[in-house]
Amino acid sequence: MEPSNLNPRDPDDIRLESLIRASASPELPDAGFSSRVVAGLPKSAGSARWWTQRNFFMIAGGGAGLAVALLAGGSPAAVSDIGPILSSAIASLSSVIDQPGAIIALALGVGIVALLYGDEALE
Repeated sequence: MEPSNLNPRDPDDIRLESLIRASASPELPDAGFSSRVVAGLPKSAGSARWWTQRNFFMIAGGGAGLAVALLAGGSPAAVSDIGPILSSAIASLSSVIDQPGAIIALALGVGIVALLYGDEALE
């Protein structure tokens, strides 16, 4: 069985590896195959395109939500006064957040969002 750090311990393994490394050439001739493969790889613009699409849908969704709120009878003044309403709603959530189930659900939600979008946030 190999050691967990994959470094050989047996002197025969060390001797065999040194013989293999001594006879190996530093580069394998491939007649430009590697450079053609690397040149054919897609550029990293795909992630930028996804970021742009996601922003478009987020803005469009926010605009659609605002339009629905206004068409459902809300006035622009009522929409602009939503700050105090949201703050009182968040304050009323304090009793819910004290429950362990809500904390677990919140942690799961944050974890799922981090798994889905975490790699894009790091770019």
